[in-house]
Amino acid sequence: MKTILIVLISIISIGQTSAQTMRDVWLSMPDSIVPYLDASNRSAMLDALEQDDGAGVSGKLQESSCIDMLTSEYMSVLLNTASTMQMRLLPTNADTVVCVVRTFFTPQAESEIAFYSTKWERLSQSFVEQVEPDRFFRRPETMSEIRFAELVSIWKGCLMVRATLDAAEPVLILQCSSPIATRDEQKEMQPALVQISLKWNGNTFN
Repeated sequence: MKTILIVLISIISIGQTSAQTMRDVWLSMPDSIVPYLDASNRSAMLDALEQDDGAGVSGKLQESSCIDMLTSEYMSVLLNTASTMQMRLLPTNADTVVCVVRTFFTPQAESEIAFYSTKWERLSQSFVEQVEPDRFFRRPETMSEIRFAELVSIWKGCLMVRATLDAAEPVLILQCSSPIATRDEQKEMQPALVQISLKWNGNTFN
């Protein structure tokens, strides 16, 4: 009985030590993910966050990078003035997946979403349900059907999608924009744009 108890305690202990936090994943991240931030840069960014001095770290591009927020499952990083990165650990039935969202401002925001194992092996599965472009639009009662169709056509002509990981829960938020729309068209279209929230169900964001 004592032997069985010792074995059970050992198994529980191994499980606890093998569980990775976002800090662990950040430190083990290959330099190839963000080539201008090497391991020493990433470690220095953690130190700056813990000291709460608000200082950024200069990487190989001599641009300031800093961690905005860090929890055991979520991380938000300001890479430079033109890009950000968010990461979240997502539990599945088999393992834990790392969701990485890179957003680039050119100047309108557009995101890339990638998924990795906790060993930073790139996963081919997207883990995000396909979102049809029409879901981003809903005609307000104050807009005519003709004008709504015209504006939607402009947006679909060059649709840019920004993805944001929620800091509090495993939710992926999608918003769209169009760089070819004029300032007046963008203002007119605002009431018709829909923000889409996809919740993690253990297998996908849907």
